Amino acid sequence: MKKNIEYFHKVFEKFLTNKGQRYTSSRKEIYALLFGVKGHIDAEGFMVFLHQKGYKASRGTVYSTLKLLIECGLLKKVIDNNNNVYYEAIHDEHEDHDHFICLDCSAIVEVKD
Repeated sequence: MKKNIEYFHKVFEKFLTNKGQRYTSSRKEIYALLFGVKGHIDAEGFMVFLHQKGYKASRGTVYSTLKLLIECGLLKKVIDNNNNVYYEAIHDEHEDHDHFICLDCSAIVEVKD
């Protein structure tokens, strides 16, 4: 069952609190924008998207937030056959799917049971 973004904000905030970290406005903005991305995005593409939306988070903040979101289970990391890294926001706690990656063009296709 898909949950709304507020539910996941609370999950991330609790995760950060348990790690002794704060849920800063930059982290909240980064997660909100990632949650709205359909499909997969690489970090550099996300940085461009973030700045196009008017946010000024630093590269370090973006990368550390990506790492924390993966650790928290709210973001999935996908690596293609060329070792490019893509990220995908989790919209359902129980959603489980795999990825096929085209060896010619590196397109990522989701495969669900």
